[in-house]
Amino acid sequence: MAKKEISPNFKLSHEKLYQLSYQTAYLMERDLTEFEKYGINQSHIDEFRAVANQFETGGFDNEHLGEQMAQTEAKNLLVEEIRSDLQNVMLKLRTHFGTNSVLYLQFKNSNISKFTDAELGSQFRISIDILRSNIAELGICGITEQMLDEFETKRFNLGEVLHSQQYAKHMRDIYTQKRVIRANQLYDLLSKYAYLGRNMWSNDEARSNDYIIYHTKSSKETPEPEDSGGIGDDGSNELPNG
Repeated sequence: MAKKEISPNFKLSHEKLYQLSYQTAYLMERDLTEFEKYGINQSHIDEFRAVANQFETGGFDNEHLGEQMAQTEAKNLLVEEIRSDLQNVMLKLRTHFGTNSVLYLQFKNSNISKFTDAELGSQFRISIDILRSNIAELGICGITEQMLDEFETKRFNLGEVLHSQQYAKHMRDIYTQKRVIRANQLYDLLSKYAYLGRNMWSNDEARSNDYIIYHTKSSKETPEPEDSGGIGDDGSNELPNG
């Protein structure tokens, strides 16, 4: 079953979301007397601002993106080094034994440039085993036990760096999803309080407009949401819910 990802339930940038949330918290303090009539007090505003601050300082997905990029770069360098090693081995075998020799044909590395990382790691291991079993014949090619030991180290390192790359990607995905969750939580609060503020000041256009989340280029308001949230008058002054 494919992993279900959480999507933003709003159309604002993260920066704009934070700015509007902080601005709305300030407006709520300005209009605290009116908000208290609807059961919203200073503690609610403090909690709202705390969620906004936590969201603003919680961009850990960027740190994991940097780690993922570093691991990918390390993997790419090692992969190209291993490709080069295999190509050099094939060239040596071709030179000394010919393309029709059993030893040369065992490797099947002709399409090495098209191998995936996993295929390359598997083929590298097979090649090392073949070379070890024929080491007595390979002195003429300059292939030694020491060289094969170095190949073994690279093969092991490839497995480790592939794991590290996937782990970094996994952790980045986790923190990206956490950030979306936090953003949605913050937007839910922003939408709720902005909706209340706009409808609360339905008889004062200037103050009501202070609580608009989405501004359009035309003079018309953003279309009404399907769900009024059960707050406000007849719905004509409802805010969009995203």
